[in-house]
Amino acid sequence: MLTKMLRRSIFLLLIGTLAFVTVAAQKKPAWKKYRSVEGRFSVNIPCQPEIKSEDIDNGHGTSKQIYQTCGNDDGYYLVSYIDLLNVSDGNSSLNQFRDGIIKGAGGSLVSENSISMGSHLGRDLVLTGRSGAGVLNYNLHLYLVGKRLYCVGVVSPTDKYNLPLIEKFLSSFALDK
Repeated sequence: MLTKMLRRSIFLLLIGTLAFVTVAAQKKPAWKKYRSVEGRFSVNIPCQPEIKSEDIDNGHGTSKQIYQTCGNDDGYYLVSYIDLLNVSDGNSSLNQFRDGIIKGAGGSLVSENSISMGSHLGRDLVLTGRSGAGVLNYNLHLYLVGKRLYCVGVVSPTDKYNLPLIEKFLSSFALDK
C-alpha cells in the first residue's frame, strides 16, 4: 500500500524535475533559511519553495503529502513529508519508500547508507534516473520521525552535478524542537 502511494509521489517529483530541466539559467540567488511551521523543519535553500499538497489513499485511509520544491540552474530542491498511518517497522517503511523512489525515477540505486538525525532512523541515497533531458542524479536523505516520513533531496542533470551545493542543502535540514 505504501508503495502505491510512493509511486504517485515520485511521479509528482519527476514532473517537477522535468519542469526544472526546462528552466532557463537564472541569476543565482543567495541561500536563505526556509522554515516550515506545519512541517516542523528548517533548511537552507537557494530559491523560494513552492508548496503543494496531495491527499493520498494508502489502503489504510487518507494521508496528506506536502511537497516544498524549487529549482534553479544548479538543481531541483525538495523537502516532502507525509504522516504515515501505519508504521510497524521503521526500517521497512524506509525501504519501501526507497524502492518506490527508485521505481518512480526509472533509475538505479548507486549507493545507500544508514544515517540518523538524533534518535530518528534515516537513509542517505544516491540514485541515477533518466528523463527526456538525459541522466539525472538524485541525492536524497530520508528520515522517519515518529510516523512522519521526510524526504530531503536534490535532483540535478549530470552536467550540473555540484556535490558541495548538494551537501550544503542536505546538511542544513533540521527538525524544529
